[in-house]
Amino acid sequence: MSMSLHTVSPRVAALSFVGACTLMVGGCYTVEFDPTVGGAFRCNLEDEEIDSSCPSGMSCVNDHCEDEEALPSLAVLSPEDQLVLETSATVQGGADPFALSIRVQGSLTLVSATSGAEHVFGEGHVAVFIDNEEQAIIDEGGISSSTPVEIEITNNVPGPHRIALQARRNDGVDYDNEGAFATRLFWLENELEVGLRPFVAIKSPWPHTAFSTDDEDIEVELITRNFTLVPPNTMQADSTGHSHIYYDTPWPDCVLQPDGCDKDYLGVVGADGNRTQFTAPASGDETATITAVLRHVDHFPYGFPFECDPATEVNLCQPIFDEVTINRTSR
Repeated sequence: MSMSLHTVSPRVAALSFVGACTLMVGGCYTVEFDPTVGGAFRCNLEDEEIDSSCPSGMSCVNDHCEDEEALPSLAVLSPEDQLVLETSATVQGGADPFALSIRVQGSLTLVSATSGAEHVFGEGHVAVFIDNEEQAIIDEGGISSSTPVEIEITNNVPGPHRIALQARRNDGVDYDNEGAFATRLFWLENELEVGLRPFVAIKSPWPHTAFSTDDEDIEVELITRNFTLVPPNTMQADSTGHSHIYYDTPWPDCVLQPDGCDKDYLGVVGADGNRTQFTAPASGDETATITAVLRHVDHFPYGFPFECDPATEVNLCQPIFDEVTINRTSR
């Protein structure tokens, strides 16, 4: 980490550091630098010209060029993507945590999760997140083959639930290469309502994905359970409709406001498949929410049981929605 040398680009470094004098540091080097040594060159993922300057066989990880063969990678092997598991809990919550054994695999040399330890590339530990809350750390043994991890779904309610794995360095900093983060979305469904209660989940963006503070186009991808996405204003049927997409709108509280929520929706999913794109307005560094709300084909709010109005019976007929928090950042 101490070799940044005033954060010169790898292109400049590659030209200047081979047995040559460099005016930037006011001296001469008498040894040749090996461009294949991991961490020797600085890079920046936000600057395509600099990132492309990493030597062949290396990738930009945490602002340094590193050996591609040593990149940490993680995968959630089970539960399977969009698997449905039955729970006795209801949407009102209050049930005991749902115990679940997941299986993970990866290429990371595990070391104790001691904050402040000297960083060695390719070493670290794995943070396990359940519904966006860090629940476990894997920092001993090995994960090169399928490895069981016992977790609990503390928010044991029917609907979508999310597992995420993050590879973390010895010094507590997250690895930022693409393979160092792995996700899995699955469903819990009440055993008495299997196949009945509709659900919606935001598959992308994943919670806490970072977007620019400038005007930013964001693509939203949805998956549904017991509900078919179709274009608006077509033939109405149970378990059929579309979804409105909202940005930083306080669902479900806005349902009871005089002007409701619909003045703020920025996109429709179902008109052309299971995804849409909208433009998030410019903002400061902050968090924001993206919300997906199921609607009938005539845009009326979709509730459960089917024939109810969330706007007038919100205590009995909750709107069916999912939301994720994203980060807006100027970095």
